[in-house]
Amino acid sequence: PGSTGAREDDFLLVRQFVGVARQMKVMERLRERRREREQAVDKVRGQLKDAIAAVAKDVDAADAAVAAAEAQVNPLGKQVRGMSTPAILELADKVEPVVRASSSTAAAARRAVEGIADGFEASLRDDLRAILQEDPAARQIDMQTLRLAPRVSRVENLLDRFRRDAELKERRRAEDLKRAALTVLRYHQQVKGLSREELFASLDTDKNGWIDEREFVRFFKRADKEVKVRTVRRPAKATDAEAKAAEAKAAEAKAAE
Repeated sequence: PGSTGAREDDFLLVRQFVGVARQMKVMERLRERRREREQAVDKVRGQLKDAIAAVAKDVDAADAAVAAAEAQVNPLGKQVRGMSTPAILELADKVEPVVRASSSTAAAARRAVEGIADGFEASLRDDLRAILQEDPAARQIDMQTLRLAPRVSRVENLLDRFRRDAELKERRRAEDLKRAALTVLRYHQQVKGLSREELFASLDTDKNGWIDEREFVRFFKRADKEVKVRTVRRPAKATDAEAKAAEAKAAEAKAAE
């Protein structure tokens, strides 16, 4: 009685009381900070909605750009057969800027969606990103930009295939010309009765041992390109009835002898 200090037996209890009081102070400060952060977030909710709406316009513009590229690229596959190789390449060059623009616009829209929260204070960004994950409008534009990527890839692949079709068509045309040229050469050799050496000499007009482009073109200008296929008529094969009749006639002749 009359002592102002804590007895040794009560010292542990005092320490517990002090620890609890300190923890309550800490929790109170945390609650205060949370209230301040929530108030700050509430103040910018309207700005967040405006940011979502602004980015949504960019996303719609990107969607329209991709749709425009699709409209130009989708019919290309059906047009290959009726077009020459230069015309195919010219059309591909014309469409390519539209495809590139759709790709860059779609990528920019995706970056804009991912960076909505970055336009606010760093201390609020985590809370704002959580809000964006639950906001219907934000989720819609997020999914919209995710769907743009495979559409852009498809457009790019179709344009690349269109160019490859032009290259394939040119190779086939070259092969057809090669076969036609060989056919004319063989026909000329056959009609003139030339050996290989004589055929070569007929093309090598300057007798330098080489056939250059000028000599090659000159030959085909004057060569007979109306190749006539010679056919040899074979005697018709006798039918079974005719064969039997012939055998019977031969047997009768032999018996008569």
